[in-house]
Amino acid sequence: MNKKFLSVVVFGALLASSAGTFTSCKDYDDDIDAVNGRIDELAKSLSDLQAKVGSFVKSVTYDPATGKLTVVDGENNSVSYTIGQNLPTYSISVDKEGKISLLKDGEVVSSGTITFPDAPTTPTIPDAFDPSKLTVDPTTGKVMYDGKETGVTIPGDGVLSIEDKKNAEGVVIGYTIKYKDQAVTFALNDVLTLKGLVFKSDLFVDGIEAIEYPYLDYTYKAGSTAATTQWEDEQAEKVLCKVITDSKEWNYTGGTGAQYNPIEYINYHLNPSSAKVSKEDLSFVSRDVEVISSRASVALPEVADMKPADEGILPVGLRAIGKDIKQGGEGSILALQAIVKAKSDAQADTTVTSDYALLYASKVTPQAIAFNDATLAAEDCRESANPDELFKTVEGAITHAPTLTVAYNSFIDLKNLLTIHYNREGQPEATKNDGTHKVWAYGDEAKYGLKYDFAFIQYTSGQNVTSDSKYADANTIKEGVLTPRIVNSAGETLNEQGVSSVGKRPLVRVRVTDADGRVVLAGFIKIEIAKQVDDIVTSVFDKGTHNFGCDEADAILTWSEISYQLLEKAAVQSKDEFDALYEFDVDDSGVAKQFAKSADGKSFVPAAIAQVIGTVKEKVDETGTTNTVLHWTLTTAEQSGIYEMAGHTATIYVRYVSKLNTTSHAPIYMPLQIAVAKPQGTVVTKLTNYWYSDGDVAKDGQNTRLNVPYPQDNGNTLNYVVDLNQVWEKGMPTFTPPANFASYTDVIFANQNGAAGGYKYYFDADQNVLTVDGTKYTLSVDNATAPCITGGSYKATAQNMIDHALKVDAGVFTNTKLYANGTVIATIDQNTGKITYENNDTSKKLLNAYSHSAAKHFAKIGICAYSPCNIAMSLTNNTYNAYFLRPIDAVGTDGGEFVDAHANGSTLDIAKLFNFQDWRNVKFVDGTDYSNSWLYAFYGLNKVEVKIADATTTLSGGKLGETLLSSKTEKIVLTQTDKDGNKVTSATLNLSSYNTEASGTQATYDAIVAAMGKIKYVNNGNNVQTFELRIPVEFTYTWGTVKTTVDCTVKSTMGN
Repeated sequence: MNKKFLSVVVFGALLASSAGTFTSCKDYDDDIDAVNGRIDELAKSLSDLQAKVGSFVKSVTYDPATGKLTVVDGENNSVSYTIGQNLPTYSISVDKEGKISLLKDGEVVSSGTITFPDAPTTPTIPDAFDPSKLTVDPTTGKVMYDGKETGVTIPGDGVLSIEDKKNAEGVVIGYTIKYKDQAVTFALNDVLTLKGLVFKSDLFVDGIEAIEYPYLDYTYKAGSTAATTQWEDEQAEKVLCKVITDSKEWNYTGGTGAQYNPIEYINYHLNPSSAKVSKEDLSFVSRDVEVISSRASVALPEVADMKPADEGILPVGLRAIGKDIKQGGEGSILALQAIVKAKSDAQADTTVTSDYALLYASKVTPQAIAFNDATLAAEDCRESANPDELFKTVEGAITHAPTLTVAYNSFIDLKNLLTIHYNREGQPEATKNDGTHKVWAYGDEAKYGLKYDFAFIQYTSGQNVTSDSKYADANTIKEGVLTPRIVNSAGETLNEQGVSSVGKRPLVRVRVTDADGRVVLAGFIKIEIAKQVDDIVTSVFDKGTHNFGCDEADAILTWSEISYQLLEKAAVQSKDEFDALYEFDVDDSGVAKQFAKSADGKSFVPAAIAQVIGTVKEKVDETGTTNTVLHWTLTTAEQSGIYEMAGHTATIYVRYVSKLNTTSHAPIYMPLQIAVAKPQGTVVTKLTNYWYSDGDVAKDGQNTRLNVPYPQDNGNTLNYVVDLNQVWEKGMPTFTPPANFASYTDVIFANQNGAAGGYKYYFDADQNVLTVDGTKYTLSVDNATAPCITGGSYKATAQNMIDHALKVDAGVFTNTKLYANGTVIATIDQNTGKITYENNDTSKKLLNAYSHSAAKHFAKIGICAYSPCNIAMSLTNNTYNAYFLRPIDAVGTDGGEFVDAHANGSTLDIAKLFNFQDWRNVKFVDGTDYSNSWLYAFYGLNKVEVKIADATTTLSGGKLGETLLSSKTEKIVLTQTDKDGNKVTSATLNLSSYNTEASGTQATYDAIVAAMGKIKYVNNGNNVQTFELRIPVEFTYTWGTVKTTVDCTVKSTMGN
């Protein structure tokens, strides 16, 4: 076993050395001698080094790469000496034959064999050889094993060594540098000298920094003889319980006042933050003050403890006489003082004093022992938010139901359940820490010198001779652990567990005592030993999937479904035996109580109102295994609520409970589970040629077109009403509901706006926004969402309609009016499915903003199919755009020419400058075909106005549509005239006599041309070359005004 046990860097390694342990060696080589001169110089300076850095240093290091020995003093100043660099590493190894070798940088330079003078016959090193016992005497150089010479000597004198000194915990606390007969020792102080202390305040009293000191103010009680020692318990058939234990052990009365002064930790900032402070060097200076006073404080504050500083914060333990802390017009003030030790004997110690702070008392008074679990029922706490307190009397515990249960083959640790309620009151004013019935967790009381103790109160129940408390371990209860036990025939407790303890109710006394063992608080817990404490839970009874609808869901459980699990969990053999022990847990109306898992998932708690799902009832007086036992009914709203849950599934818990008015038989919880499915359909079947897509292609697109009535003799377009059903096959939409949903069928959906289910149209919440002539028009509806039967309101999307049960008799599904900036422009009659475009200024402006072939004005129409209980079925493709088509278009021919300098001016017929066509793309005049010229009359054309002032030109570099003619010249004049050349501002037409198809003749057209009049061009100035004009013209008809333009060419001045 080649064991390398020691490796040192000469002059550098900091070795964990004890007296007589090898610290360094002198090599036989010249590299040692080469630096001896410098070592000697350092040795001569050791005393100077001590004087320079004092007795305390932060570090002593040697860097072999640079050859520097560096000492850093307590003020971060460093002193360095260059000794030599890259010095060799020496080690000693021992092999199994006992050969010892000295190695330099891993190479053997000297060797020998270990001999043991006391055991010369030992030929080899035993397997138990311990390298740590191999040492070198620093004076003689002899290699020792377990303090005995081995026969190997390493010569070496004048060797420098650096030893690190360790305390009992193995922590380095200082260094010693040795050379020959000289040595210097430094104490490790890796922090800077303390300069200042600053109190870290969390409390101010009248603007003054203060320390809140809570002290215990309490009364202790004495046992006394009780007048009564027996009471009836809480069971339906009362049982008389007689207490055997001496009443002086449980009947505590009276009260003698006392106080306890705990250690309270106060935080101080250290300056510098790394300064090191010892508790022995700390003390408080204090005095009681009014305005000016020099009296010492009668509260006698003292430093009782100190914790290690953390990031420059030093916690100091303060103890004072709490009741003597001054209040009102006087005050006790204190400051922390620290003694800073001098670096050397030649210097004096210094004192650092913190700022003063006011000592402020808070009185802490214990009130009661309590539980930490709000589900445990005992004596109500005056603070309703707190869990219950332990019963304060034996009578209270006996006459009430057991607070806890424990399985006969288990145990319960009461320490995990207990707290102490206390009051805290600032003196004389309240602080943020004040309160009544505040809570100490178990263990917090120790700060105030308090501790718990536990014992049994022995009592007999009814005719029993043996005390119920004998059925628990009297030894483990001393540690707060109740362990059920059985008793023998003599009533003696055995160190065994068994079912014979089931039903017994040990009574535990819990006391809180002070440091002198006097009783401060007492409480009593009755605990029932049960066959099983943990909740008994059957497997899930899965009632499958119910299809959502208007009728109640009725999930049925039969005895054959549940019998195996109930009998198994109850550990009984038959239904009769089960019925004798258990009953269904119901409320006064016979409806099952429902339960939910507790927050930690370890128990059950009564279900909150929002957690109750459906109604579960037991069907009574049934026999036979196939007959119904339980009915779980769910309303439509409850079905929808289940669908909204994760996985569209709900699980509830009902239970069977013991008929025996005790907790000795644990309840059996039954999880009932059901899933809900919802239908989804799609809107079909379109008459494909009625549907359009982008590009004006008549195919199975996504939008429809709404238009005025088609032309009829003597008719008109005033009635802009369209049947929305006409775009579907057979004149109505269908919805493809899935099978097996009784409330969602084709038969039900066939009724338009039916009272017991059907379909209807509405304006969707998402509508169009248009800008016309610089004005923004926002289309809107009355309702953006629909209410859900389970609460909340949602947009009518396909996803929302399947996720929720949206009501169709309210909200978005009742949107029958479409608004533009608050004005109604369209309505839907849900009974007939017809949409009406309203006749008003706003609707006309929007309708005429776009030609029928480039329509942008539309309403988003929604369709819903719904059940007899007015709940929408989820539909895909249930909204579409319905475009409102402008009845007529008037498009400039761009062929008109004016001739400059024409006699009496140049004129053009207005009618001939425009091509008219209607929403069907039918032209009013097509070349020499005048058969549709009567349409001018049918569409109610009644006014023509040429907007002379808005004419634009290309004259002199102008641009059509931008450069007004009037901005270029006043010599060129345009006017609107009647057929006889008379100037007019507009032409008013009455074409009603032509409103028949038979009037579609050239004569009719000629009359209309004459009625519309002319545009006249006159140049009163110089000759002009050819240029262009764009002339705006407005045509008013039944549905408003069509604004259009015509581009005309002005030919150059005649003869030029």
